Amino acid sequence: MTEIIAEQKWTWYLLKNNPLDSTADNFKQKGIVTSFLGANMQKLLLQNDFQTINNPPQDNQKQLSFLLSGRVDAILANDQVMNNLIEGFGHQEKVRSVLNRNKPLGVYFSKEFLSSQPNFLAQFNNALSSCRQ
Repeated sequence: MTEIIAEQKWTWYLLKNNPLDSTADNFKQKGIVTSFLGANMQKLLLQNDFQTINNPPQDNQKQLSFLLSGRVDAILANDQVMNNLIEGFGHQEKVRSVLNRNKPLGVYFSKEFLSSQPNFLAQFNNALSSCRQ
């Protein structure tokens, strides 16, 4: 993995009046959850036997609407994206969040590629530094 490109926290979002605790051992069995279709978070939910819906939403905005309408108990989302949506639509008083895990974003290159281009990763990380400035 390259140096961190952006901070990202996978965060559970639940309605404030929902009594479920996403940190409890029985959350997997009690809560119906989702992330958006194709997201790494959705893959994590499926691989870890969470109760998911059959047709996950296509994007973060639909995911939020699933939560607000009660179709799911919780959604797992990127904190920056979802916090912006919640604030943008004025739903701060309806939704609470709980950190699931810190998952900074970076780019992964194969070992084969990096062995054929031994200076590439250092050059890429150097370019990242200059992009941040």
